[in-house]
Amino acid sequence: ISRSFFSDESTWWFSAEYSKEGKIIADLNYEEDSSCETDMNLVMTRDGRFIEIQGTAEGAPFSKEQFKAILTCADEAFKNVFSAQDEVMK
Repeated sequence: ISRSFFSDESTWWFSAEYSKEGKIIADLNYEEDSSCETDMNLVMTRDGRFIEIQGTAEGAPFSKEQFKAILTCADEAFKNVFSAQDEVMK
């Protein structure tokens, strides 16, 4: 996960991927990243707006349901990151 600033808003980006085992994984390590079925990079603002969504099917094409599941995973991961950031900044 990396932090950046976009238009004076706090933003974060990370990878979320669909593994060959059918699991959705956020913020992958090298082994997970190199063996995924779908590779997706996301950048999101604190208020839930997307700046970037870039995804590639590394194996079989991914479905709309898998795409929605990855976005849901990303939303939860971003909420956790922003919450942790708020705690540190207190």
